[in-house]
Amino acid sequence: MKLQSIVMAGVLAAIASIGMVSGAQAQDRDRDRDRNRDHSQTSEYQYHDYTRYHYHLGNDKTQRGRRTILRDRLFRLSSRVDRELHQGRINRETARHESERLERVSDFLKNDSHIKSSEFDDRTKDLDRVENDLRTHRFHD
Repeated sequence: MKLQSIVMAGVLAAIASIGMVSGAQAQDRDRDRDRNRDHSQTSEYQYHDYTRYHYHLGNDKTQRGRRTILRDRLFRLSSRVDRELHQGRINRETARHESERLERVSDFLKNDSHIKSSEFDDRTKDLDRVENDLRTHRFHD
């Protein structure tokens, strides 16, 4: 009986140590993933085809109109950022910065089912800033 208790304690200790190692490995993996994501956000630009996302359509005429305005401008400005980067008119840092603003608008359109007037105004200002930045951050020959 005493031998059975000792063996059982050893098995439980082994299982517990495996769990601790797995937990530590998971934490390391999460930390590495976060580090890589932070690095990519600070140094890389990646084009997003926002036309492929599913957006809420809106529940009434006003909502649909607001969403259509924001969505159409988002699509146009995203293409413009990518085009101006590839034509050498803006650098990668500017493209990344503008892409972050566009991503906020896209996330808002995807995740919020109702747009208040103030929220519409805020998202419109985000898009206005992108448009203005594209005019002012061009490289000069």
